[in-house]
Amino acid sequence: MEYKGLEKYRKYVEEQNLKKEAAKAKAEERRKKKMEAEREKKKRETHRKMLKKKRDAYKPIKLKNQRRKQNRRAYLKRREVELAERRKNGDVFGYYRIILTKNHRMTKELSPSRWMGNAYQKYNEYIKENRRGVICEKRIAQSNIQDGEKVKYEILLLKKIDPEQDNGVREIRNEDGLFVENRIANNPEYAIIAKSDWYIPETYNVFGYNPVSDRKTGRWIFDNIINKDCCRENIKNVFMLDNKLIVQYDSDVDFVLCKNTDECRRLYNSLEAAMGKKNKYVFFTDTLVEARKPWLYNLLEEKTGWSRDVLYKKKG
Repeated sequence: MEYKGLEKYRKYVEEQNLKKEAAKAKAEERRKKKMEAEREKKKRETHRKMLKKKRDAYKPIKLKNQRRKQNRRAYLKRREVELAERRKNGDVFGYYRIILTKNHRMTKELSPSRWMGNAYQKYNEYIKENRRGVICEKRIAQSNIQDGEKVKYEILLLKKIDPEQDNGVREIRNEDGLFVENRIANNPEYAIIAKSDWYIPETYNVFGYNPVSDRKTGRWIFDNIINKDCCRENIKNVFMLDNKLIVQYDSDVDFVLCKNTDECRRLYNSLEAAMGKKNKYVFFTDTLVEARKPWLYNLLEEKTGWSRDVLYKKKG
């Protein structure tokens, strides 16, 4: 009996041990599954955060792209309306250039344009601004003063000629009514469709300033000598003395040395025309009477320290 009871107890202990080992194995398996689930959850959370970060970073780019597309669509609509309006007004698409020339040689390109209307508008604006800013234009080349070589500056509006649309016209009328070639000699692809004189300001030797590096234009002389500080107590008198333009005020004078008497006359006439009736305290009296010339020569000799031989010169 005792043996049977012991055997039964031993089996019971073994069963309990097996149950404990099975429970322990199940617990270990559950723990591993839980850890695996936590790892997967953490991995999914990390992936979700990474996607969210990418989306947040992409939002400005996406918004920028959307705005760019919207702006592009709006621009195309405006462009379509503008093109329709241009065609309605007879505007012509092409390649146009505005250039400056000196004695028929190009010196500078001002601006290109793709539409004839814009080209003509810029062309007229350049001419208007040039006329307003220049009082006395250059006419004789500085390097050929003694020979008196005339210099001609022009502004040209050019159009590039399409070979398929070339009408064969090669000549236009000049200011004398004669037909002349309207193509550029060194670039026959371009035709002249409009041209006008271009004023380059002449420069002058104003006493008190360097005659080479600090020469003054007619506009500067008008603004800083003739039309400056004029009042009832400071009346100015402008007149010519050979090749010198004299500006007298009180008992002192300022004067401008010109190349010759003709250039002095041209400067005088230009300044008188620019003044008009703007200032009632400036008088243009053309030339000085003979009786006053000795007084003026004495004043100039005292002011400049030059000899009478230099003052009597009629060419600068």
